[in-house]
Amino acid sequence: MKRNLRTSRVWLALFLAFSFQSHTFAQPDPVRFGKMEVADFQTKTYANDTTAEAVVLCDYGQTEFVYNNERGFQTKFERTTRVRILKKSGYDWATVEVPLYQSNAKGEEKLTDLKGYTYNLQNGQVVKEKMAKEAVFLEKKDENYLIQKFTLPNVKEGSVIEYTYTVTSDFIYNLHDWAFQSTIPVVWSEYRVSIPEYFKYEMQTQGYEDFHINSTDQKQVSFNRKVEGSDGTVSLSGRSGRVPAHFEVINATATAHRWATKDVPAIRAEAYTTTPLDYLSKIEFELSSTNYPGQGFKPYANGWPSLNESL
Repeated sequence: MKRNLRTSRVWLALFLAFSFQSHTFAQPDPVRFGKMEVADFQTKTYANDTTAEAVVLCDYGQTEFVYNNERGFQTKFERTTRVRILKKSGYDWATVEVPLYQSNAKGEEKLTDLKGYTYNLQNGQVVKEKMAKEAVFLEKKDENYLIQKFTLPNVKEGSVIEYTYTVTSDFIYNLHDWAFQSTIPVVWSEYRVSIPEYFKYEMQTQGYEDFHINSTDQKQVSFNRKVEGSDGTVSLSGRSGRVPAHFEVINATATAHRWATKDVPAIRAEAYTTTPLDYLSKIEFELSSTNYPGQGFKPYANGWPSLNESL
């Protein structure tokens, strides 16, 4: 009987530990791309701001680090955004621009996995229309910036538009920032960032909106690194010869940040306020240092000369 009780306690402890880890490291996404309910179309105005031309139902982003054997560490930023169009004046929200930085000397930002839909309610059923390839085009702004533009189709008053994309960047010093506020109301905005132990960033928040969620946890991450073969003479299963190229797994601890805001009002120009975006609720990152295995500590942006070099 005592043994059974002891065994039950062990299993309970393991279950609670697993449940805690699952809750901590496997939070469900706040939005499921392509999954729309009739309930999302019930109201014709936004109760918290009846003058709003549109409302962001959910804006969800996440950034993680990946390793590319030709380019080294990169950041991968994924975003999913869902917007309800309430008035004709809100049609402009169906056209989206994503800036992409380019540098011949240091790399590029590349947008992939772009998808978009417009949802309308017809005869009590949700009807969705896919964004056409012709609605997506790339525009060169200047020597260093490209603008990826796309427009969602068949937008009407009451439509819900939704899009998702991924941006892979070589510029680890320019970790993607995040705005929790917009010029239209935002029902839910969430940003998650996972930073490996090799990188340290200074984080600066701005604005007056409180976080609904602000959490930090630790988790394990892995990177696959290709190791080229050598011509040295070694013993491989009793034989001497060339070492073949192979992959090795690099394990590291990462800090997982999660921020979320709820029911954020639109930011609008006020009297005697010349730059309202200076008060926008957002979070920004600045690379402070790196500490790669075998390479040692390297500071960044610890003075104007260093910051100028990074920029």
